[in-house]
Amino acid sequence: MLPARRYEPYAAIPKPSDYGVPIVPPDFTFNVMRSGEKVADIARTIAAGVGGTAMPTWKGVLPDDDLWAMAHYVASLIALRGSPAADALHARLMGQGPWRAPAPDSPAP
Repeated sequence: MLPARRYEPYAAIPKPSDYGVPIVPPDFTFNVMRSGEKVADIARTIAAGVGGTAMPTWKGVLPDDDLWAMAHYVASLIALRGSPAADALHARLMGQGPWRAPAPDSPAP
């Protein structure tokens, strides 16, 4: 069974952790990454996951090219930190409003 669709897909939702407190996923355009911000550091974190949290291990699940592409994407978000572009991205994402299912007769995107 598929999980229920989130109606505000860009709002962070706290996830349970092994530490007894819920953890909110990082906002790469705001939070400092404790495991490093170079592409190789990010790729290592994605591949290994983060123990005790909802961040699973992706090595062997994602093809290596996809893992590295994701690391480069995260690095591009980190590069926006503190800039007007980061503020504009936040405003655009949060301003989209709740998700609505497409009309049954609408063409596929």
